[in-house]
Amino acid sequence: MLLDLNTHLFSFPSLDFSLFRRLRCLECETTVLTEESVFDYSVSMASGESLLGALTKYFCEGYLRGENKYHCEACARTGGGLAEAREMTHISRLSEAIVVHVKVQKTLFLILT
Repeated sequence: MLLDLNTHLFSFPSLDFSLFRRLRCLECETTVLTEESVFDYSVSMASGESLLGALTKYFCEGYLRGENKYHCEACARTGGGLAEAREMTHISRLSEAIVVHVKVQKTLFLILT
C-alpha cells in the first residue's frame, strides 16, 4: 500500500496476473491456447516440499490421461471426444505484487494404551 503525500490517497498495487495454458490433443494434434486473468491460484504442496518445488512441479508439462482425459472439440466433430492431451501452464503476465498464502497442516497422533 502506498500513500501519495500530495493527495493523501492510498494506492494499492495490482494483484491480478495472467495464466497462459496450452493443451495439445495427442489424437488429432489440435492445440488450444487460453489466457486467463486471475487474482489467486491454489498450488498443492506435499509435506516437506518447498514453495519453489511445488511451483516448479505445477508449471511443468503434464499429461491428461485415464479418468482425466481432455474433451477435444476437434475429435468430437469426427465421432471421438475424450482424448489424451499434453498440458502446459505458464505465467504470461505478473502482477506488481505477489501474495503467497501457505497453509500448514500438522497431523496429531493419539496413542491409546
